[in-house]
Amino acid sequence: SVCLAGVLAGCGDGDDPVVTPAPKKAVIVMEKYVLQFAPESAKDVGGMLKDENVGQEVTALGIVGDIASGRASFRLVDPSVKECRSCVEFWKYTCTPAKEFQAQSVNVEFFDGGNLLREDIVNFHGLYHFARVAIRGKLAKDGVGNYNIEATGFFVAQPSELNVKQTEALKKIE
Repeated sequence: SVCLAGVLAGCGDGDDPVVTPAPKKAVIVMEKYVLQFAPESAKDVGGMLKDENVGQEVTALGIVGDIASGRASFRLVDPSVKECRSCVEFWKYTCTPAKEFQAQSVNVEFFDGGNLLREDIVNFHGLYHFARVAIRGKLAKDGVGNYNIEATGFFVAQPSELNVKQTEALKKIE
């Protein structure tokens, strides 16, 4: 299961990740993906994946999980999946069995000129661990069964409580 991998990766007590703003290049390119309103007919990730609309435009609603470092990519997780709060990196959902996690999550990627955008997007317009996000894009499935959405737009429906607390703490320090 994924939990074992999480234990090997160093689950335990630790501080929450530090909030850092997205780099300027990512901000400029990513602005075209920001939706001003929540897209209609969004389905929770698990329900959207059950429909298996591979190659089609989909709209998914989920929780931001692991955010890739140095790439405009993150894992969107069905709201029914519970995070593993006993791990330092609890946004990776390491207590959920791998097969269940795969069936209830999708990788979201942002491209620029046909290439995956190679910039950090943490905290861009509220993209942060546990934010509730609606994603619009084209669904794909790779050879080993992982689902991906090539995003054409996103809307942060509910900011991450974790991000709000850390942002407030940083303001007190300044």
